[in-house]
Amino acid sequence: MSATTVSTQVRSASRRILFYAESVPATPSSQPPASNIPTPHTPEPERSVANDRSYGSHPTPAVLTPETELTLSSSPAVSPSQNTPRNISQASSNDNYVLLLNDTDACVPDSVVYVQNPLYERPNDDFNGRNDVLSDMDTTLLFAPASKSSKLPKTCVVCGPGGMGKTQTTLQYFHSRQAHFDVRLWVQANNVESLQRAFQQVAIQLGLQGLDSAKQHPDQSPKLVVDWLRKPRQESWKTGSRLMKWLFVFDNVIEDRVLTNFWPAHAEGSIIITTRDPIIRDSRGSVTGRISLLPLSEPDAVAMLRKRLPERLWRGETEDALVRVVQALGCWPLAIVQMAGKMCRLSQMPSRFLRNYQKQPRRAKYYEQLENDQDGYWLSLSSLWSLDDLEFGAARLLSVISLLLPESIPEFVLEDTMEKVQLDGYPGGEDEFDWAMSELGKSSLINRVASSTGQEVTIHSLIQEVIRSQLLTDEHRFIDVFNGTVRLLMAVWDHQSIPTTRYRELKKASRWERCNTLLPHLSQLRRMHELLPLPSRHSCVTEQFLYLMNEVGWYVKSQSYTILKCLLTDVPKAPLSAS
Repeated sequence: MSATTVSTQVRSASRRILFYAESVPATPSSQPPASNIPTPHTPEPERSVANDRSYGSHPTPAVLTPETELTLSSSPAVSPSQNTPRNISQASSNDNYVLLLNDTDACVPDSVVYVQNPLYERPNDDFNGRNDVLSDMDTTLLFAPASKSSKLPKTCVVCGPGGMGKTQTTLQYFHSRQAHFDVRLWVQANNVESLQRAFQQVAIQLGLQGLDSAKQHPDQSPKLVVDWLRKPRQESWKTGSRLMKWLFVFDNVIEDRVLTNFWPAHAEGSIIITTRDPIIRDSRGSVTGRISLLPLSEPDAVAMLRKRLPERLWRGETEDALVRVVQALGCWPLAIVQMAGKMCRLSQMPSRFLRNYQKQPRRAKYYEQLENDQDGYWLSLSSLWSLDDLEFGAARLLSVISLLLPESIPEFVLEDTMEKVQLDGYPGGEDEFDWAMSELGKSSLINRVASSTGQEVTIHSLIQEVIRSQLLTDEHRFIDVFNGTVRLLMAVWDHQSIPTTRYRELKKASRWERCNTLLPHLSQLRRMHELLPLPSRHSCVTEQFLYLMNEVGWYVKSQSYTILKCLLTDVPKAPLSAS
């Protein structure tokens, strides 16, 4: 059989064949060779151990790419540098060869698992709850029908603020659903450099590159992996050809653009993205599942606390005592983990911990100290939400927000009278305000929602608590922020002069809506005043603060009178007695 005929047959077999040929040493002319493939007369090159990845008793596969023309001739020698396909390990004359037509047909193992962070190679035994989230991920990644119009990966984005449990929930899914996937890959997507290193290792594990090739041509690794994910075919001498099911996790995506060269578009597989940025969650059009993580339910939070504590510390506690502890921590997973570590270190029962915790107006020491076992999360609550990591304008804005009620903060309070705040670093214009709000939203520190009165801001009370603890480490900074917040509220309050007898303007209904909107935040501001030690409170007792509190008092009194009058008007009169 001629070399041309062999080449034609190799290409015609759907471009996916296994071709085995046994090479034998050269023989005299009286003894014809056992194979039509000529035996090279070149000396046996040294085998590259790094590129020799055999499976079972079979030799390293030789990969023939579409760009390379295979020349099977009867010439006495074939130089390794001439017409030799890429990624071929140079074998001896007694080796068998597996000839595949491109790099993506490399000899992939039956199961491939790659986890870039060694801490995530095993599931977290202390994981608890989130069954509803895991079920939603199943719906998106396992049960949702594949797109018929275009081949797109099933993509689920898990979004939430730091310490909410995005990575741990995804890790639980990654390990508990291993039976559904042949290939599972976990990479840290913080930046391009981290992704590049991870894709090099993935290419090696999938058999797409050898160790030497990955080092010499690292820029080829992402393309090889992405191409293989588009057609994840495994060629096996035992089972033939089959498509493999894969799951790819991009953990902690900070910017969407870093995924550009690493995203397997037009590939049928499953992808999970974890991120703090809701814009990444909402902007990707191909996303089929969007999950916003919330704090744990109280039963799940109590179960997590029990798992984190030795039984001797919680055995004598009532269920109500444990519930009060997790409520004080906002049912926030990282807060529970960090405070449970503190209880273990001090051998404190939960009820004793809570008494000490609630007595402390300044809890910076609770949030700053890092505990040993935090599931690989090497950030304390204070470092997680550090004001120093934010741009100055965003840090100032967040400081003001931390002194208001966490729910339903009207944006007009923060924006309409920015020139009145007189707080160094506070946004001074619409563009600066929008940039600051964008930075806070990118980390899921705040949420912006629409309401009947316009845009509103919400923030979790635990985040507020941690920010206030940072402010209280410097009383002068706290006083500056407090007085600036007073000036903002003073500028948007609907004022009336101190009423005299029969003064009716105080009761006019046109001011009720705005005053009722601001009243809870003014009450919260009064409570924040009490956080300062007594000598320092005098610095916050400014003319504006006293005037504002006086206005609030008169408004509440007028509202009480109005409500009481309405109630008395609606009460039916008692019938006269017969006597």
